Order: sequence, then C-alpha cells, then structure tokens
Amino acid sequence: MSGPYKDGRPVIGLLAGMGVRSTAPFLDLIVEECQRQYGARQEMDYPHMIVFSWPTPFYFDRPIDPDALRESITIGLSWLEGTGVDFMAMPCNSAHAYFDELAAGVGVPLLSMIDATAGDVPDGVSRLALLATRTTRDAGFYHRALAARGIELVVDEAIQLRIDSVLEEIRRVSDMAAPRGRWEELLQDLADDGMDAGLIACTDLNVLLGSPEPLPLVDGTRSLARLVVQTWLEMRDPAEG
Repeated sequence: MSGPYKDGRPVIGLLAGMGVRSTAPFLDLIVEECQRQYGARQEMDYPHMIVFSWPTPFYFDRPIDPDALRESITIGLSWLEGTGVDFMAMPCNSAHAYFDELAAGVGVPLLSMIDATAGDVPDGVSRLALLATRTTRDAGFYHRALAARGIELVVDEAIQLRIDSVLEEIRRVSDMAAPRGRWEELLQDLADDGMDAGLIACTDLNVLLGSPEPLPLVDGTRSLARLVVQTWLEMRDPAEG
C-alpha cells in the first residue's frame, strides 16, 4: 500500500458526482456487493474508499465542450490518485468516452465500466434497448462493445426523447413518483415492442429502479460496483482472509 494507510488493505478511489443523484446509489451497490461476494457483515469487513465528488461541465440544455469535459475529468482523477488510492473507478458512463486517454494518464488501474457492463449482458439477449444520455449514445462505445457479441443495441430517437424527459425531471424534482411512473411506462412499452432487455447506461436512472421491473435490465452501475469489489478482493493481502 503506497498511501498513508496502515492496515495493508487496498484503498478504492471513486471519482463521483458526475450525475446529481448517482453517488449514493453507487455506494449502496458497493455495500451490497461486499455482502454478496465475501459475506461482509461487520464495519471493518468493508473496504476503505475515498469518494471525490467532482461535478463536471456536462449539460442537457446546451452543447457540451468535449475538451473542457475531458480536462475536468483528468483533473479529478489526478487529484484522487494523489490521495494514495490503489485503483480508481468512475461511476459515470459518459466519462468513458475518453476512457483510453484517461486510463493512460494515471499511474494506478482505472476500471472500465463499459467492459464490466458488456460482459454482464446475459447470453440469449439479441435486442437490447440503450437507456442513456445522448452523450453516451452518440459516443458509441456500448455499440462497439456489444457488436462483438452479436447484440443489436436499439437507440432510436423516440426512445431517446423519452429518456431525455425523464432525466430532465430527475434533476428538477425531489419527489421521484412522477419520473418513476414515466420510467415504468417506457420499460413496459419496450417490452411490448419485443425488446429482450434494457441497458441502464446512465447512473442517475438508478434512483428510479424498483422491483419487479416490466423489462429485464442490465444495470451498468451495478456491473461497475461488482467489478470494484472483485478488484479489491483480488488486490487484498491473502492474510486478511
């Protein structure tokens, strides 16, 4: 362990805040994954984490400056790496448009949300609806990752307009009842249209999730949480148990 920490366990670095309602649900998923993957129960069973909430210049009502966004994320990762973390993750799909460049610019491993999510799409899924921001849709990284598995990623404009509206409402209201209702209607319509599943590729959408959903879902946020805990376990000293 290279940082100022004394107990020998690896420290997770999370560049968060890139999605106004995304950080707390992601931390909850990490807790759930610790319980699922290695039976964490006591407080000391859980990993050390440094969470840097780093809002970035990402907009829904105006064009995004990709250079400014990339520079902001680069600064955030550099700051987080400087705290002595052993590896990092970004619970933000859109930030992965610059993943290769960002990963090359840091000295500790940066986990890929895209690889984790694409690997979690079940066998037998052939038509998958992309539920994401326009920025993520237009970047095309999920298209490329899933094309390798022969999966058709459906991203038509009618779906996107409805997602845009839901995301805008999430950022505007504190009561999630209305956007959750519209979300469930969208999922039901996708199921009726013959989609095999939906891919949640925006961390802000996690605040709307319920059980059961009208359509099977692959959740990119949960996939990244799984990979974070898996990586922590692999890096941990075996003597820790």
